[in-house]
Amino acid sequence: MPRKNPNKTNYHYAIKEFDDEGSVMSIKYYMTQYELMDKLGVSQQAICSHLRNEKHKFRNHKNIKIEKVLVPVYKKVLIIHDSI
Repeated sequence: MPRKNPNKTNYHYAIKEFDDEGSVMSIKYYMTQYELMDKLGVSQQAICSHLRNEKHKFRNHKNIKIEKVLVPVYKKVLIIHDSI
């Protein structure tokens, strides 16, 4: 049975899409590898090998790069109360 992701406050993966010149066109964030599998239509083994090897390219998606990130879903606001 696969483990569930209890951490729903951070994105863990980012897909960067590049144009022909190599500049970033868009960045989309995902929480789990299963979301990446649904989006790209590839296996979990392909995603893991792409994360481990920087030169790995997908056969059908040649202009994307998957990266591990830690980006918060919500902005955190610190509230400080002054007590006099």
